[in-house]
Amino acid sequence: EERTDAPRDLIEVQETKRAPDGSKIQTTWRVSRNVTSDFPGELARRLHREVVERSISQLPKPVQNPVRLGSFREICSLLDIRYGGKTAKAVHAALKSSVTASIESRTTLYLKAKRRYFDDTFHLYDRVVVTGEPLPDGNIADAVYVVLGSWYLENLNANYVAPLDFDYFRQLTGPVASRMYELLHHWFFIAMRNGRPLLERRYSTLCAYF
Repeated sequence: EERTDAPRDLIEVQETKRAPDGSKIQTTWRVSRNVTSDFPGELARRLHREVVERSISQLPKPVQNPVRLGSFREICSLLDIRYGGKTAKAVHAALKSSVTASIESRTTLYLKAKRRYFDDTFHLYDRVVVTGEPLPDGNIADAVYVVLGSWYLENLNANYVAPLDFDYFRQLTGPVASRMYELLHHWFFIAMRNGRPLLERRYSTLCAYF
C-alpha cells in the first residue's frame, strides 16, 4: 500500500563550506512539516521525480505556472500503481504534503539568474489544483496541476536544475538507491558546473538526508 506519511518531522543538514573567496561559511538546509500535515514521504518524492519533473521536462522554456500533471488515473499509471479512489486520495495528500512542508535555506540554495545564495523559508509547490477547482487564471482545471515555487521556477528557466535520467531512476530498487542517485547526481552536477574534478562529502552529512 502506498503511504504518504513518514516517521519524522524534520530533516536538517548543516555543513561548513568554502565560499568563492576562500572563506568558510556555515550552511543550513531544513525541511519541516506543518503540525496538521504529514511530512512528505516516499510517495511524495516519487511524485515529484517521476511525475512533476517529467512533466516539466516536456515543456518548452520558459516554463510557466501552473504545470499540468494529468488525471489521477494518468498519474497512477506513471507511477505503476493501481488506480482507485483510495490511491487517488493518497496521491492528492502526498502532493499537498509538499505544499505544506517548509524549506529553510541558509546559504545552500543558489539562484542562478540573480547570482546569489537564497536565505529564506519557502515551499516546493505553492498550490495543488485538482479537476474542477479554479486555476490561478480563473479557469476550471481539467486535470491535476501544481503551482511551482517562484525560486524553483526561476532556477528551472535559468537551466540550473540537474536533469535526472527518469528511466534509470525508475529501474533503481528501493528508496535508498534512488535517494542516493538523487543526491550524488545533484552534487556531481554542481561540481562539474563549477569545474571541480573531485567531490567530497562527509558520511554523516549523506546520512542526514535519509
